[in-house]
Amino acid sequence: MIILSNINVLNRLSGFVKFSTLGALQIEHKWMESRWVPPKTNATLLNLPDYTFLDNRPTPYGARQRRRIEKQKKYTARIIQLTSEMDLAMNLYRQREAAKQAIIDDRISKKLTEKGIKTVGD
Repeated sequence: MIILSNINVLNRLSGFVKFSTLGALQIEHKWMESRWVPPKTNATLLNLPDYTFLDNRPTPYGARQRRRIEKQKKYTARIIQLTSEMDLAMNLYRQREAAKQAIIDDRISKKLTEKGIKTVGD
């Protein structure tokens, strides 16, 4: 059993045994720094409120969380705009290529017509 407030482990023989994970975290941090790995951000700690109301009212956003949400909305709107522009450009390109190919096919079909005397059966 892990109690998060004190980080204790329930031992059957001697009761609670305390331990620390600080050394492991420092080793991981040094390893990440040596390989130029960006620090991890825990999204659950960033996005969840610091407190909750007992009557289930929504918790207001903090100033930084509100800015982060607005920034994500701007990024999302920009991504949607750019992808829709790319889709439009790709469709226009396909239409232009199809029109060019139709012109080429039309010219080829006009050039390659049968000439000469038709057979009696036709």
